Amino acid sequence: MKLAKAMLSASLLGVLLARQGASAEPLDLTACVKLALRGNPQVQDATDVSDSAALAKQLALAEYHLKIVPAVDGGLRGGNTTNQSYGLLFSQKLLATGATVEVNGGTNVYSTVPQVSVPYATQARATLLQPLFQGWSHAERYEHLDDADRRVAAAVHASSAAREDIALGVVRTFYDVVRAGELRAIADRSLKQTAELENAARAKLEIGGASKMDVYRVELQTARIKATVVDQTAKHDASLDDLKALLGIDPRVRIEIDSRVQGPVVADMSEAEAIELAAAKRVEVIEAHDQVVDAERKLWLAKRHLLPEVDFATSYARIGTGNSFDDSLNLNRPEWTVGLRSSFPLDRTPEKVALSEAEIALRGQERRYRVLRDDVAREVRQAMRQLRSATAQVELAAEVAGQADQQAELAHERYAKGVTDNFDLVQAEAQLAEARGSQVLAAIDQVAAGAVLLHTTGELVAAFGESPAPTETHPDDTDPGKRFPAEPGPSAPGVAEPASAVAPSVPGGPPERAAPGLVPPSRAPLEHATAPQPAPGVSDDSPRARTAQTEPRQSKAKPLRSAAKKSRPDDA
Repeated sequence: MKLAKAMLSASLLGVLLARQGASAEPLDLTACVKLALRGNPQVQDATDVSDSAALAKQLALAEYHLKIVPAVDGGLRGGNTTNQSYGLLFSQKLLATGATVEVNGGTNVYSTVPQVSVPYATQARATLLQPLFQGWSHAERYEHLDDADRRVAAAVHASSAAREDIALGVVRTFYDVVRAGELRAIADRSLKQTAELENAARAKLEIGGASKMDVYRVELQTARIKATVVDQTAKHDASLDDLKALLGIDPRVRIEIDSRVQGPVVADMSEAEAIELAAAKRVEVIEAHDQVVDAERKLWLAKRHLLPEVDFATSYARIGTGNSFDDSLNLNRPEWTVGLRSSFPLDRTPEKVALSEAEIALRGQERRYRVLRDDVAREVRQAMRQLRSATAQVELAAEVAGQADQQAELAHERYAKGVTDNFDLVQAEAQLAEARGSQVLAAIDQVAAGAVLLHTTGELVAAFGESPAPTETHPDDTDPGKRFPAEPGPSAPGVAEPASAVAPSVPGGPPERAAPGLVPPSRAPLEHATAPQPAPGVSDDSPRARTAQTEPRQSKAKPLRSAAKKSRPDDA
């Protein structure tokens, strides 16, 4: 599978580069982002981690597979034949109830030294073990599967975050290349202009219409512009190498970049709407919320581990004995048992410590979740301020460039008429080149600020027509109340606690109030100029998509710790 993906990415890259070389069409920003999302090593590493986590889930599922175990025991001791046993065991743990069913059969052959009356004994036995306290609830039965699903979801979230970061890195590096190229082009035009001024100054010097200072002044300006060309050429080449590294392209491959300043369209939204969108879309926020839910699950399991291990055990067997193996196959003696099996150490210190650690871990996850939401809100506000500032700078830069152009025209007229020397003209040309450079920089900064805003709201990859990495979630993970009862805890500051939020704790204990927390808002996402499209080969019927269809999100934020809900029969 990994080899096929690598070959597909290499083929796609080769086709794109072949088309680019054949038609001489430079790569634009969208093409670069798409290439990076398929060929960047960091994205590929994150995808491999997701694949590895998905494979690890098979180990959790193997606990409930049918197990067939043959057993053979026998040998020689001191020249005599020892007792021998031959058996075959069929066992399976049932996910529906947590019970273990075993069916085994075998034959024991007893040694004749010392002499035994019946050397062969054969039996066939069926056994059922059903947990009564620990291991029967839904959360306990799915504990290992939930752990595996949590690792898969974390890996998918990390992959999505890597795709967003790579897309932002491509945007920045792409415009580093464009910036250096545009500034070098402006410097080249200025260099041609100063060459004309130098020729004019030397011509006037020969006829006595100018001083040597005019020639020196132009030569000094020419040297400065040449230094700028050299500097921007080096920056352009270095940025182009960085861009190739992000795209996963061999640095020896020659590529051309579309220097037009273009970027993803940012929808017009208020600051509150942007913060709300970021809370719903940022994978870091989603991951932090999932970690809180997982900490609640582990706390509930830690409480369950305080209960004694009591299993209902029953078995039925048919036993046969004889002087030969054929005689022992006559299973004429029945045997059955019904009873309880228990193992309960009196020292519960390890379980109590694990419970305290689970409570501490839950409090820490809740704090990190609230801090992360605040950090994301600050990032969104800062990104919006930068976008507003960059938009204003574009207008100001255009105004300054217009004034510099008028000043340069006036300086040319005055110099042509001989009213003044070339001091004002050289200065005006330098200011005009600077104003044009500032205009280019302002346009690039505006596009980059828009990309940063999309990144802070978790919509940058979707803006380029790509979908984030598919998310795998167990259907019941979207509602913790279906997996385990709510646990007590302090309410979040400024959030009122529902009066009816009462949920049972461990069976036999008093009911406890469920403390609400903060959850990403569940409003519908805003309409952007470019809607996200499904990634190739990714179906929309993923578990998360199916859950979203069967269990629509509520318009209000739900508490982290579930309020009282209709619990499962086996969790009552």
